[in-house]
Amino acid sequence: MATNRPHRSTAEALTWCQSQVTRPTSDWRHDCLRFVANAYGYSHAGSVSAWEWWHALPEDLCHYDHSAPAGSLMVWKGGTKGYGHVAVSDGRGSVYTSGWARGDRIALVVASAIGTRWHMSNSRWAWPAFPHGVAL
Repeated sequence: MATNRPHRSTAEALTWCQSQVTRPTSDWRHDCLRFVANAYGYSHAGSVSAWEWWHALPEDLCHYDHSAPAGSLMVWKGGTKGYGHVAVSDGRGSVYTSGWARGDRIALVVASAIGTRWHMSNSRWAWPAFPHGVAL
């Protein structure tokens, strides 16, 4: 299976995420998966939901703990439609996430707050890869 490794480095992706906090290039409402794909140089991730994307990843990229390094993608299970959520880790316990501030904006928030606020569980992380993604 092809993993379609990132087209941007971790540093480039984190710089891009930070720019989206103050100067968003899109309305990110309900679009967490496209946000993380764009961070790494993809127009879309090639999956319908964060949870579907997680299950398409090669097992060697998936981790089941809460120590997500900078640039990794944290994933939560749940949501009102079961799509889950994905966000970019800053490596210090926070994530760049869509849907937090004003819905359409990106915000840097403490990762544990995602599960609490949106009643999601099973936080885990993966190295960025988009097996069915399309590059920008």
